[in-house]
Amino acid sequence: MAGEELIGRKIADGRYEIVGLLGEGGMGAVYQARQVAMDRMVALKLILPEVVKSPAAAERFQREMKLTAKIEHPNTIRVYDFGETQGQLFLTMELLRGRTLTQALRDAGRFELGRIVFYPLDPFLHASKNKARGRVKTLENNSALCGGIETEFSAP
Repeated sequence: MAGEELIGRKIADGRYEIVGLLGEGGMGAVYQARQVAMDRMVALKLILPEVVKSPAAAERFQREMKLTAKIEHPNTIRVYDFGETQGQLFLTMELLRGRTLTQALRDAGRFELGRIVFYPLDPFLHASKNKARGRVKTLENNSALCGGIETEFSAP
Protein backbone atom coordinates (compact mmCIF):
# COMPACT_ATOMS: atom_id res chain seq x y z
CA MET A 1 0.00 0.00 0.00
CA ALA A 2 1.39 3.37 -0.98
CA GLY A 3 0.79 6.50 -2.97
CA GLU A 4 -2.33 8.45 -3.68
CA GLU A 5 -4.51 5.35 -4.12
CA LEU A 6 -4.90 5.25 -0.32
CA ILE A 7 -6.60 8.66 -0.13
CA GLY A 8 -10.13 8.23 1.22
CA ARG A 9 -9.45 4.73 2.56
CA LYS A 10 -9.45 3.61 6.17
CA ILE A 11 -6.53 1.50 7.42
CA ALA A 12 -5.42 -0.20 10.63
CA ASP A 13 -8.82 -1.77 11.33
CA GLY A 14 -10.58 1.51 10.53
CA ARG A 15 -8.64 3.55 13.10
CA TYR A 16 -7.20 5.98 10.51
CA GLU A 17 -8.73 7.57 7.42
CA ILE A 18 -6.18 8.73 4.84
CA VAL A 19 -6.87 12.34 3.83
CA GLY A 20 -3.89 13.23 1.65
CA LEU A 21 -0.32 12.40 0.68
CA LEU A 22 2.26 14.67 2.36
CA GLY A 23 5.41 13.16 0.90
CA GLU A 24 7.32 10.04 -0.11
CA GLY A 25 10.89 9.00 0.55
CA GLY A 26 13.27 6.11 0.93
CA MET A 27 11.56 4.72 4.05
CA GLY A 28 7.98 5.07 2.88
CA ALA A 29 5.16 7.57 2.49
CA VAL A 30 3.72 10.10 4.93
CA TYR A 31 0.03 10.91 4.84
CA GLN A 32 -2.29 13.32 6.54
CA ALA A 33 -4.84 11.12 8.23
CA ARG A 34 -7.78 11.45 10.59
CA GLN A 35 -7.55 9.39 13.75
CA VAL A 36 -11.19 8.31 13.79
CA ALA A 37 -11.67 7.64 17.53
CA MET A 38 -10.07 10.94 18.57
CA ASP A 39 -11.36 12.92 15.57
CA ARG A 40 -7.98 14.57 15.13
CA MET A 41 -5.59 14.99 12.25
CA VAL A 42 -2.26 13.17 12.43
CA ALA A 43 0.72 12.42 10.22
CA LEU A 44 0.75 8.72 9.38
CA LYS A 45 3.92 7.15 8.02
CA LEU A 46 3.70 3.81 6.21
CA ILE A 47 7.08 2.07 6.22
CA LEU A 48 8.01 0.25 3.00
CA PRO A 49 8.10 -3.54 3.57
CA GLU A 50 11.62 -3.75 2.10
CA VAL A 51 12.91 -1.37 4.81
CA VAL A 52 11.93 -3.80 7.56
CA LYS A 53 12.83 -7.17 6.05
CA SER A 54 13.33 -9.29 9.15
CA PRO A 55 11.51 -9.97 12.41
CA ALA A 56 14.52 -8.45 14.22
CA ALA A 57 14.09 -5.20 12.26
CA ALA A 58 10.38 -5.12 13.12
CA GLU A 59 11.20 -5.65 16.81
CA ARG A 60 13.77 -2.82 16.65
CA PHE A 61 11.13 -0.56 15.07
CA GLN A 62 8.74 -1.33 17.95
CA ARG A 63 11.44 -0.64 20.58
CA GLU A 64 12.35 2.65 18.88
CA MET A 65 8.71 3.77 18.73
CA LYS A 66 8.22 3.03 22.44
CA LEU A 67 11.36 5.02 23.25
CA THR A 68 10.37 7.88 20.97
CA ALA A 69 6.89 8.09 22.51
CA LYS A 70 8.51 8.77 25.90
CA ILE A 71 10.43 11.82 24.68
CA GLU A 72 8.53 15.04 25.31
CA HIS A 73 10.27 18.19 24.13
CA PRO A 74 9.16 21.30 22.20
CA ASN A 75 11.56 20.44 19.35
CA THR A 76 10.37 16.87 18.80
CA ILE A 77 7.29 15.47 17.16
CA ARG A 78 5.06 13.43 19.44
CA VAL A 79 4.47 9.84 18.41
CA TYR A 80 0.90 8.73 19.09
CA ASP A 81 0.68 5.17 17.83
CA PHE A 82 2.45 2.47 15.83
CA GLY A 83 1.60 -0.97 14.54
CA GLU A 84 1.13 -3.07 11.47
CA THR A 85 -1.56 -2.91 8.83
CA GLN A 86 -1.82 -5.34 5.91
CA GLY A 87 1.82 -6.35 6.30
CA GLN A 88 3.20 -2.80 6.57
CA LEU A 89 4.50 -1.11 9.68
CA PHE A 90 3.13 2.34 10.40
CA LEU A 91 3.46 5.09 12.94
CA THR A 92 1.29 8.10 13.65
CA MET A 93 2.67 11.39 14.82
CA GLU A 94 1.62 14.89 15.65
CA LEU A 95 0.72 16.72 12.43
CA LEU A 96 2.71 19.93 12.23
CA ARG A 97 1.58 22.86 10.13
CA GLY A 98 3.93 25.50 8.82
CA ARG A 99 7.09 25.77 6.79
CA THR A 100 9.59 23.02 6.12
CA LEU A 101 13.24 23.52 6.99
CA THR A 102 13.95 23.92 3.28
CA GLN A 103 11.38 26.73 3.04
CA ALA A 104 12.74 28.43 6.16
CA LEU A 105 16.29 28.32 4.77
CA ARG A 106 15.13 29.76 1.46
CA ASP A 107 13.28 32.58 3.27
CA ALA A 108 16.14 33.38 5.67
CA GLY A 109 18.99 32.88 3.24
CA ARG A 110 21.03 31.39 6.07
CA PHE A 111 20.75 30.69 9.78
CA GLU A 112 22.96 31.94 12.56
CA LEU A 113 25.40 29.33 13.88
CA GLY A 114 23.63 29.12 17.27
CA ARG A 115 20.33 28.25 15.59
CA ILE A 116 21.95 25.62 13.36
CA VAL A 117 23.68 23.87 16.24
CA PHE A 118 21.19 24.28 19.09
CA TYR A 119 17.80 23.44 17.57
CA PRO A 120 18.66 20.08 15.97
CA LEU A 121 20.74 18.92 18.93
CA ASP A 122 18.46 20.11 21.72
CA PRO A 123 16.03 17.12 21.59
CA PHE A 124 18.97 14.70 21.59
CA LEU A 125 20.52 16.44 24.60
CA HIS A 126 17.14 16.33 26.35
CA ALA A 127 16.82 12.59 25.66
CA SER A 128 20.35 12.02 26.93
CA LYS A 129 19.72 14.03 30.10
CA ASN A 130 16.62 11.94 30.75
CA LYS A 131 18.58 8.71 30.22
CA ALA A 132 16.75 7.71 27.05
CA ARG A 133 18.67 5.06 25.18
CA GLY A 134 18.97 5.42 21.45
CA ARG A 135 21.28 6.38 18.68
CA VAL A 136 21.71 9.10 16.11
CA LYS A 137 21.99 7.88 12.54
CA THR A 138 22.48 9.96 9.42
CA LEU A 139 20.25 8.85 6.58
CA GLU A 140 20.70 9.16 2.81
CA ASN A 141 18.51 12.26 2.61
CA ASN A 142 20.59 14.21 5.17
CA SER A 143 18.19 13.50 7.98
CA ALA A 144 19.06 12.37 11.47
CA LEU A 145 17.22 9.52 13.12
CA CYS A 146 17.21 9.25 16.89
CA GLY A 147 14.97 6.56 18.28
CA GLY A 148 12.59 7.03 15.37
CA ILE A 149 12.50 10.84 15.27
CA GLU A 150 13.52 12.29 11.93
CA THR A 151 14.76 15.85 11.58
CA GLU A 152 15.98 17.28 8.29
CA PHE A 153 19.17 19.34 8.64
CA SER A 154 19.96 20.65 5.16
CA ALA A 155 18.46 22.40 2.21
CA PRO A 156 18.93 21.61 -1.49
